[in-house]
Formats: sequence, structure tokens, C-alpha cells
Amino acid sequence: MQQQTFYQQYVEDCLREAELHEYFCREIREAGYSGCTFRRFFNNVEITVRVAELDLVQGKNHERIHQIEAVIAQRLHLPLDNVTIFCDKIVARGLCADILADQLQIKIEKQTPVRQAAMQIIKSALRAGAAGCEVVVSGKLRQQRANCQKYKEGKIITAGKPGKDFIDRAIRHIPLKQGIIGIQVKVFNLKMKDKFGRTQVMPDYVEIK
Repeated sequence: MQQQTFYQQYVEDCLREAELHEYFCREIREAGYSGCTFRRFFNNVEITVRVAELDLVQGKNHERIHQIEAVIAQRLHLPLDNVTIFCDKIVARGLCADILADQLQIKIEKQTPVRQAAMQIIKSALRAGAAGCEVVVSGKLRQQRANCQKYKEGKIITAGKPGKDFIDRAIRHIPLKQGIIGIQVKVFNLKMKDKFGRTQVMPDYVEIK
């Protein structure tokens, strides 16, 4: 069997991570799922899942998380002992765009008025300490013709590298009777942690002590 190059292995790992993300969105959505990371060490696989409720993922006596590990091991054609799942708890739920987007999706599916649901999501983000929040809802909401509605409070930046690093985005698609509704949630936080765990602040952020 021909050995894979670094780039082939990297592309395969990215595809596996995207597949796992889609699986976790269906399986542990009620636990406040907010993304995962996939790492491969030779024949061992480590998966880190970011959730808000650890008990809903682990289950009683860690039964549910072992079942998820068994499903993933079968899909990756690996022994069960070579797959390990770690859970990373989300402390501030109001600063996570994925959790807010899921909450907005549930509200719209329950026929809550769009403006009321969007403003509730924005208020919860601002109460959690966000500098700004923006909600965009598009599709056939009430009229026969599709339109786009945007709700925003606080400060939202869009340009430059800080617009990518300090803005948390989440997109969801809601299939309804009248068609598909698309929602996008943006949360702007003045402080964030990079992939190494270091706290980064906005270039123009000044704190007076």
C-alpha cells in the first residue's frame, strides 16, 4: 500500500472533521454543541468536542460517550481503544454563536415571531458581555416573496484581520412549509482565545486599572 503524503493526510483529516461535525450536529445538538477538532496520532484518534452541557454528552456512567466512540471507531475502521473523545465545556453560552443560532432555530420552528426571537438572542448575547451582536434572517417569512431582515445592537466590525478573529459566526438552515429559512448570527467579543489558549484583545482595546 502506497504511503500517503502530508498533504493527502491533511485533506483526509479535514474531510473526517467535517463529517464528524455533521454527525455531532445531529447527535448532541441538545447539549449545546459548538464545534469539534480532529487529531490523528499514528493509529490513535483524539476528538475534542465543545459543548455547554457535559452531562448530556457523557450520559450515566459515561455510557453515551462510549456509544459515540464505538460509532466513530466503526466508521474510521479503527479499534475502539484507539478513539478517544474529550469534552470541553463552554462557560459563556451567550458568547457562542453556534448555541445562539440553535436557540434561534428552535424559536422559529415553534412559530415565534422573527423580530421577537431575534431580539431575545441579541439581548442574551449582550447580557453575557458581548460588545455587539447581529442576526440576519432571510427567506419567505410571512410574505409570498422572500426578503432579508437584519437586527443589530452594539458594535460589529467587518474589515481586516480582527473582523475574522474576533467575530464568531454561525449559519443555520431551517426547512419550513413555505420554504427554507436561512439565519446567520454574529457575536463580537473584545477578547478571544487563540488555538494555543492565549488571550488576545482588539488592537484598539484599552483597559484602565
